[in-house]
Amino acid sequence: MVELELVMTVGADRREFKLLPGGPPLVVGRGVDATYRIDAPLLSRRHFEIRFLDDRGLEIEDLKSANGTFLNGRLTQRSTLKPGDVIRAGDVAIKIEYDGAAKSSPPKSGAWIAEAVSGDLRCQRCGRLISMTTVRDDQTFEWGEQVLCPPCQEGSSSEIRLDALSEVEKKLKEEGFDVLERISAEGSLMPVFKAKRTGGLEDVVAIKALPLVAGLSEKKIERFKTEARLMALLKHPNVAHVYDVRTRPDLTFMVMEFIEGETLLKKIDREGKLPALEAMKVGLAVARALEAASKHGIVHRNVKPGNILIAKEDGTVKLIDFGLAKGVKAYGPGVTNEDETLGTVRYMPPEQVKDARAADARADMYALAATLFHALTGKLPYSNRSELDLLKHVVARSLPEFIITPTDPIPGPIAHVLTRALKKKPDERPATAQKFRELLAQAIFSISGGRALLSADDLATIPAQTVDAPAGTVQGSFDEAHPLAEVVQMLGINSKTGTLVVTAGEEGGELAFQGGRIADGKTKAGVSGEPGVLAVLALARGTYEFKPQLPTPFKAAFNRSVEGFLLEATKRKDERKPS
Repeated sequence: MVELELVMTVGADRREFKLLPGGPPLVVGRGVDATYRIDAPLLSRRHFEIRFLDDRGLEIEDLKSANGTFLNGRLTQRSTLKPGDVIRAGDVAIKIEYDGAAKSSPPKSGAWIAEAVSGDLRCQRCGRLISMTTVRDDQTFEWGEQVLCPPCQEGSSSEIRLDALSEVEKKLKEEGFDVLERISAEGSLMPVFKAKRTGGLEDVVAIKALPLVAGLSEKKIERFKTEARLMALLKHPNVAHVYDVRTRPDLTFMVMEFIEGETLLKKIDREGKLPALEAMKVGLAVARALEAASKHGIVHRNVKPGNILIAKEDGTVKLIDFGLAKGVKAYGPGVTNEDETLGTVRYMPPEQVKDARAADARADMYALAATLFHALTGKLPYSNRSELDLLKHVVARSLPEFIITPTDPIPGPIAHVLTRALKKKPDERPATAQKFRELLAQAIFSISGGRALLSADDLATIPAQTVDAPAGTVQGSFDEAHPLAEVVQMLGINSKTGTLVVTAGEEGGELAFQGGRIADGKTKAGVSGEPGVLAVLALARGTYEFKPQLPTPFKAAFNRSVEGFLLEATKRKDERKPS
């Protein structure tokens, strides 16, 4: 039988107690019959008790006290305790310490999932049943230390914010940073600030902070430090740069590159879905970032639209938030237990749902493919299934293979790459980010001759006979599945200057581009100007060739955005449809 040694600290007073599984409870109050008697006027005679339960570890229960019992700032009737928790009873704050290994082991290898799908999973703070239908699709699950319902997770973060966030800006000022604004969501445990360095460069940076408050788990602190170490290793244009990491007794924070922009998730929410070539630009960039990470033995484990940032100024794509990453070579599995599920369920492969330690580079390929599916279609992966249904199938090993249907607006070659990366079995997916990038590059080239998107490394993977056009030239065909609008948008996204020659049987024409904007257009029939541009965009199928030169001399007839013409062309196409 395991005996648990519990340490309770009130101010300078430190008491030790021994508890046995199923033994008598430890009663705290101001009465003479309390095990731990504290003389405080707002404390009830028998305020709360702590029991050591063989199957659930330490549990606290309020004994109908007059002023309530608060755990880490949140009112509780009955909750599971963990080392470092702070209990407030009346006007007394009590810190709890004990050897967490003394309690019964947590569920192993996805047992929490079995409890969830059977309806037996309970919040270890408030005791209520947890239904997976109440959990947000974008929520990150960290079940290893405590299983908490969403309200308790949010409440815990909010309480920590209320206790500590008001002091963070002051501490950052002491460290030489003036906070300009908070850019993280309300209630975030790790707030992110836009700040300016003082007394020197006075450049604008982003600061991600972790207030070291009472009740914060050591694992959360270690994950934050691991994220900083791993990001500092990665010097890559598609990863947000970390300039500095500092630790004080009350605060740990990292100073990062500030990027004015929005996440891919926000872009999808605003636009519904992305054009194929714009989504592929994101896919190639994230694949390059993961490829760089793999050279340091780093697996991200949380690739999703919310962790991909797109810069407003030039569209540069940055992979962010390595908070769940593991460094296979350098750091080992020290911050992940067998029972933990790390990541976001909709984008996680089955092996990661069941055991985060099983996640390797192939898990990141699955997550990136799921992210690109979301970007291309505007739909979440497995959108026809609930979170609970997904988990049931994972537990039962009956999850069907992910299928991209003909009605999904994804070009065939790209759909083939994503389908392979979304395979249930890791061995059937691309083994590395480099392989995924090569497959994606070949698919992009096959639908658009997409030199505008592809780097020299990407082009090196394309068979030589398909890339013998002059440098900068893009050739290809278009039809209803792969419309000319995608090629035009690609040229706009990449700020191209040159002439797009379009042939459609006896019809066709030319569009002139300057810096990614349309400057003129004409058809073979002699229609020029804006009507000529719209006539060319109305062509349904044919071939095209983009040459990075304009006629000499050239005078722009106008200077309009690609998006403006495409919207007008779409409007006219809709008007021509029979009602």
